[in-house]
Amino acid sequence: MKKLLLAALFVTSLTFAQSPLVDEAAKEFEKINKAAVTNSKDLKVFTLLEAFYKEALKSDDGELTQGTIDDITKLMETPDLPNLNILQIFLMYQGYIAEMDENKQPMDTEFQLLTTDVLVKESTKIYKKVPTIITIYRGEALMSVKKDEEAIALFKNLLVTQPDCVPAKIYTYLLSKNETERTQLAAALKKDRPNHWMVKEFLN
Repeated sequence: MKKLLLAALFVTSLTFAQSPLVDEAAKEFEKINKAAVTNSKDLKVFTLLEAFYKEALKSDDGELTQGTIDDITKLMETPDLPNLNILQIFLMYQGYIAEMDENKQPMDTEFQLLTTDVLVKESTKIYKKVPTIITIYRGEALMSVKKDEEAIALFKNLLVTQPDCVPAKIYTYLLSKNETERTQLAAALKKDRPNHWMVKEFLN
């Protein structure tokens, strides 16, 4: 996945980047979640993650605006902010993605599964719904361990509520065994979103 502009700002948040990664991460996530102040009515973090999705994955160039970067910095500097745990863990994951991408190293699939599982469960517990970008990252994690049926079901379900979600369409195209469906998805993406960075990467 394309490295995002934000990643360099928060790569140092990955304080558990040591061996064994998954064990250290699990302990860190538990610590963060236990210390968190949660409030289902406070949507600041949820709204920010939706903006992150729209700029990083929905837009053609896949770059965050300075405004969103400033908003992230502001929220991270508010220690008593409700639901900050979700943003903290998300940014740790984002930093990890950027680090692996920069060093051209494969991601730890167990870490992907652990982190996205924690993010999905915490989001569901607090908001009764999951931010779009976390849903997509969960699907990618499932793909990384060849759980293709679970992944495509997740992406197709996302397309029910967000029919214009390019990443969900791209991954459905990649996972589908139905050639008619693949052909239709590819044609629609090339027609409707020819300049999207994922369309250029996967379909050209």
